[in-house]
Amino acid sequence: MEQDGLAYMAACFAEEFAHMGYSEEALLAVFRDPFYQGPHLAYKLRGEDWVRALIRRVIA
Repeated sequence: MEQDGLAYMAACFAEEFAHMGYSEEALLAVFRDPFYQGPHLAYKLRGEDWVRALIRRVIA
């Protein structure tokens, strides 16, 4: 099965920011912010619900 590169990249960003102590809402703010081009691309392409679910899996 081919790995989903966008999902992998988004999870890496979420993990890095979570390790720095970002809360769920702070992580979501990163994904919403166009300054953070990688996370924001995932947000634009997959939507907020997908990003929220990813963040919850990462911080669980």
